[in-house]
Amino acid sequence: MKEKNNNEFRINTYVSGRINGFRVVMLLLVVAVGAGPAVKGSFIWDDHHVIERGVLIKDLSNIPELFSHDTMYNSDNGQYEARQGMDTYRPLTMTTFALDYRLFGPGPEGFHITNLALHAICTILVYFLCLALLGENKQTPALLAATWFGLQPWSAEAYAWINGRSDPLATAFSLAAVLLFIKHIDGRKQWYKSASLCLSIVFFIMACLSKEIAILLPIILTLFAFIRNESGNRNTLSGFRLSMTRLRPLAPLFILYSGAAAFYLSMRTMALSGSLKVVEDYSRLVEAITNLGLLTFDGMRQAVMPSNVHLRFLYEDYYHVDLWWKILALVLLFSLSLFLLALLFPVGGRPGSTGQPIGTVSGTVRENRVSHRALSGLSGLWFILFLAPACLITPAPNYYGFGRYLYMPLAGIAPLIGLASELVLAKLAGRRGLSIAAGIGATIYLVAMGSQLEFFISDLKDDKSLALSTIEQDPKTSHGYAALARLLALKGKMKKARAVVIDAMGKLDKRPLSMYMLGRSLLQAGLTSEVSMVTEKGLKDYPDFSGFYCLKAALTGLTKPKVTLELLERGLALDPENRDCKNLLYNMPR
Repeated sequence: MKEKNNNEFRINTYVSGRINGFRVVMLLLVVAVGAGPAVKGSFIWDDHHVIERGVLIKDLSNIPELFSHDTMYNSDNGQYEARQGMDTYRPLTMTTFALDYRLFGPGPEGFHITNLALHAICTILVYFLCLALLGENKQTPALLAATWFGLQPWSAEAYAWINGRSDPLATAFSLAAVLLFIKHIDGRKQWYKSASLCLSIVFFIMACLSKEIAILLPIILTLFAFIRNESGNRNTLSGFRLSMTRLRPLAPLFILYSGAAAFYLSMRTMALSGSLKVVEDYSRLVEAITNLGLLTFDGMRQAVMPSNVHLRFLYEDYYHVDLWWKILALVLLFSLSLFLLALLFPVGGRPGSTGQPIGTVSGTVRENRVSHRALSGLSGLWFILFLAPACLITPAPNYYGFGRYLYMPLAGIAPLIGLASELVLAKLAGRRGLSIAAGIGATIYLVAMGSQLEFFISDLKDDKSLALSTIEQDPKTSHGYAALARLLALKGKMKKARAVVIDAMGKLDKRPLSMYMLGRSLLQAGLTSEVSMVTEKGLKDYPDFSGFYCLKAALTGLTKPKVTLELLERGLALDPENRDCKNLLYNMPR
């Protein structure tokens, strides 16, 4: 009987492997059809700065330099460091750019091919993550969840924009680390468990070297290990009290991953001579935390029902939201986080009763399946945890984008989408008509997402398309107008550039921050006469807004130091935390 079961398992594994292979090919086709047009794109945004004008990536012998300096050092040899608001250390991402440059040359096609390949790898890894958490026999729900991830319109920003590569690269390494960690937890042979754990730690470090956000991964791994450690145990806990007996098996894992994180942080500290600069400005940190709830619920809404996919400055968008709405969103987020955390921990009672540990693994270890409630908690916390660092850019006026920050959070919430699909399929079992209707509905939903994805990718094909689409979809923000005016100026079409600025001032009326952002962007582009036009209108209509005094001071420059100082003092009197005024004042000669 035992041998029969073993044979059955071998047959099932073989069949499952064939099914997996077929579905992996289907996912590759989905990515190729939906995201494939991104390969035809040009350089946009920071691509010009990082790749076209990048210095270090053009020679493989410079790779050690990429590991010993901040990310932007590749482009400016350290000049950017003095004025940046938040430093980054992503040497592995920059190394892949150097390899692409060597393999494909200076054109954008090769860089786009690598980005698309990374997105395909992430989509397949999401599929295997769903199988690991839902069960090996949940092929259809896992496929639906991975397709949902692969066709996400907002996350296209992470791979259609070449310099957004840090997100899919860090996500690929993180997902590989998680899957290997699961192999370690479920492995029966010690050598297999040890090898899986070592590889998982290596991939974790590589994820951190791709993007800083990956350093949060051990939190998710610890929660997962706790859930799996509950399997088959009687409940001896009450409430949230955890005995040392239950936590002891997790201690070595926590120490190992903490050591890996410390190794990465030491590399980062030596390269940058310090920590994230954003934490040095506590007022900005408070503002970032205040925006956290708004950012999270904004991300959830766009993940399920994506709309208005365009270039976004979260600083400009969230500034116009009333403070009370931000506080309410933050309170709701805190409550939701506690609820999700509660789903992972036992609540008392006897096994089999309603008080059974809700983190208990249901099914066999072979299925790698966790309970519905535990999976919901783990997936939801993944989304919140990995999106949270993006709140640091919401008070920063010089960081654009939104979709790339959703890339890794969406990978973690995909198993929850798979779980929802599984529950719907279970409810509709035996109901042929409803099953067909549900299948048609899911197909229409995914096709609609794929269509919106193609529209977004077409808008990202070059700077002009992106600027025009941003103006069309969000005419009350500044960055589309600024980008278009800059492009026209670069082509020598100054009259058209000025016409764009005049049109923008009319549409941005009664939005002083947006008008200030327009002037700020034009100043960075060197369009001083247009900046003067925006500044004079701003000072006339909004004399209590500090930003226009900063613009006026920047235009005055060092030719009239006394006037410049008076303007900066006026601006800082209105807003003591205005970073532009503070930076200008700091750089003035003493």
